Amino acid sequence: MIRKVIIFALFAFCALLPISPARAQQGYEFEVYSTDIGVKGATEIELNSNFVAKGRAETDEGFAATHHALRSSLEISRTLSSWIQATAYVTANARPGHALSYVGNRAKITAVAPASWKLPFGLGVANELSYARAPFAEYTWAYELTPIIAIKAGQVSVIFNPAFERGLSGSGEHHIELEPRAKIGYGFGDDAAIALEYYGGLGGIGENYTLRQQRHHLFGKFESEVSSRLELGVGVGRGLTRSSDGWVITTALEYRLGR
Repeated sequence: MIRKVIIFALFAFCALLPISPARAQQGYEFEVYSTDIGVKGATEIELNSNFVAKGRAETDEGFAATHHALRSSLEISRTLSSWIQATAYVTANARPGHALSYVGNRAKITAVAPASWKLPFGLGVANELSYARAPFAEYTWAYELTPIIAIKAGQVSVIFNPAFERGLSGSGEHHIELEPRAKIGYGFGDDAAIALEYYGGLGGIGENYTLRQQRHHLFGKFESEVSSRLELGVGVGRGLTRSSDGWVITTALEYRLGR
């Protein structure tokens, strides 16, 4: 019990480190992290893809155009214990006039509060290290820390991810980049749900980003278990500011191995 408390506190302590702004692999996975990591020994393979139906048509500040881009993230997750999960990602991008391109890799460790703590809500924290090639990100290496707060009442669930990101390579001032995510869902029985999700990019503290410079997206999603091992999700998102992609269509396929 004491060991779990100490390790969980160390994960959360990372949030106090100096953080600088980064745009590492944003848009390759529209997912709000939950505290449901499965049982010990469980393995999941997930493919997240999205098509930007209306996005940035020209290169902006050295970043690749997003209009009609197809972005994908293939991930493999393994639940190491009842409260620790490890995930590895590989990301790719296909744009008009360009072949499918390798973008980078990410590695994530998620720790959740054990059930023995008997908290009235789900609590967790995800630590993520990412590598990305230019022109898909501002920094080659970046680190993200994402606290997870989850509340469930009957068929309704609410999840909040107040995420922070830090660039580990290149130059840049030390600011905190705020990238909050949130989800409210309603379940139908045990195998289907609808959800409204929010993804934001508020810029760094002290940078005074205007609303037009910030990124704000809203997604409507539908999720369903096709079988006991296969889950399908589809969604449509709308950007609310000039710096956001206008329309994005997302899909998610998740296959569970083992238990």
